[in-house]
Amino acid sequence: MSRLKRLQTHFQDYILGGDPAFLGEIASGRGATVAVRAAIYADAYRLRLIEALNANFPVLAAIVGVEPFTELARAYIGEHASRYTNIRRYGDELPRYLSTVRPWVERPWLGEMAAFEWAMLGAFDAAEAPILGIEDMTAVAPRRWPALRFTVHPSVRRIDIQYETPALWKRHQAGEPVADALPAVAPAAWLLWRRGTETYFRSMAADEAAAFDRVLAGDAFAVVCGRLGGEDAALRAASLLKGWLAESLISGISD
Repeated sequence: MSRLKRLQTHFQDYILGGDPAFLGEIASGRGATVAVRAAIYADAYRLRLIEALNANFPVLAAIVGVEPFTELARAYIGEHASRYTNIRRYGDELPRYLSTVRPWVERPWLGEMAAFEWAMLGAFDAAEAPILGIEDMTAVAPRRWPALRFTVHPSVRRIDIQYETPALWKRHQAGEPVADALPAVAPAAWLLWRRGTETYFRSMAADEAAAFDRVLAGDAFAVVCGRLGGEDAALRAASLLKGWLAESLISGISD
């Protein structure tokens, strides 16, 4: 390993974990000591990640408060160094972190808000893909329908909500003050997706969620109908599919 490569590796180790081995390889000079100069870079790295977490989870940050969120962010950074060249992708483990680490686990709605905001971010940043319309389905022969499988748009996210998380998110977007979330009237499945440059979200009835989960799993249309059950299962499945197509949730079909 060349001296430059070794120095770069030690510098990274110092920035990520504070390994002092790096400091002995830096020439001293006038003014600030080597330790002070190196600490400036280490602090700048963490401050940039804190800034990224604030940008990716603005409602969570507003609920928690400035100083507590900074403490949360520093603790998270200490356990989860960035693995990405795109800093916008930093924070993927924060929902799980909040749901497993004290004292945050004692406020489970915070983990849910983080999961909701991460899903919103993922929906907005997702890749472009074709959009299948209702008119595209008219060309499908009736004999093909039972075996049809549907490809959802890359932006589609499916999460379960137990608190008033979407309503709280909307209040923040409207510039209203936010606080800890209350339990929702009833836990529900939610869809999030992007259409054009706009991101949308809505709740789903239990039967729709069950059917959509089969679509996500790659099951054939006949299985989706079977998941709904009842004499009108095929009619209900067709009605749901029409809605999904109208909302630009489907990108393709295969059989």
